[in-house]
Amino acid sequence: SPNGAATVLLRGLETSSALQHWVEFTRDAIAAQAATLRDASFKVPTAKDVETILNMGMPISVADVAAIVNEVLMDISEELRNDLDFYKQFWNVDSHGRPLEPRVENICRDSLATHLRLRLGKYEIQVSTENKHAEQKRSDIWCDFAAFGVPIEAKVESNGEVWTALERQLIAKYASDPRTSGFGIYLVFWFGGGLKKSPTTGAKPTTPKELAERLAVLIPLTHRALVNVHVLDCSKILKLIG
Repeated sequence: SPNGAATVLLRGLETSSALQHWVEFTRDAIAAQAATLRDASFKVPTAKDVETILNMGMPISVADVAAIVNEVLMDISEELRNDLDFYKQFWNVDSHGRPLEPRVENICRDSLATHLRLRLGKYEIQVSTENKHAEQKRSDIWCDFAAFGVPIEAKVESNGEVWTALERQLIAKYASDPRTSGFGIYLVFWFGGGLKKSPTTGAKPTTPKELAERLAVLIPLTHRALVNVHVLDCSKILKLIG
């Protein structure tokens, strides 16, 4: 059934304590229904729509919003690598501006949301935090335009759910929102310490790139074309040496 009501019903089955023995089957049904919903809502762009996109105009679909947000996140990642002071916005600093320890997750998220808001404004994409979804769930960052949007689930590397939140939170709770058509972004703030080993492989990535690659493998096949992973390098070691 290609409608939001079916999505809500399946979510209810997934969280039912009486049905936990069948939860994996329920999640498979949720993924299948999401694909059906995407297919039903897909609209072929007109020639004028394509012209608008190529001229860097406003987005015309959730895919456009996702592409723009992903590109802006790549720009922010590049600036973090090259700007000697940018990374400090994600650290608590002393009276001399020297970094002491990473900021808590919500503060890092809010700082990122501010940068996204400034950069996405020219596309009329709105950025908010703690956006409401079904069953009182809230995505960390919500980037929306018109009737559709893209959720961002953000974690600091030391969060105990950093290995599981991509599927259990982003995909299961937020990218299932009918407004997203299955699109979503998973983001991790990397500080160079505190990352826990992968519960499936026992490995512990040593670089932001390696972590991004290992997280990308965890994206279910049904969402590989829809979900992107970004690991922002907020570490200070190389920057202080430079």
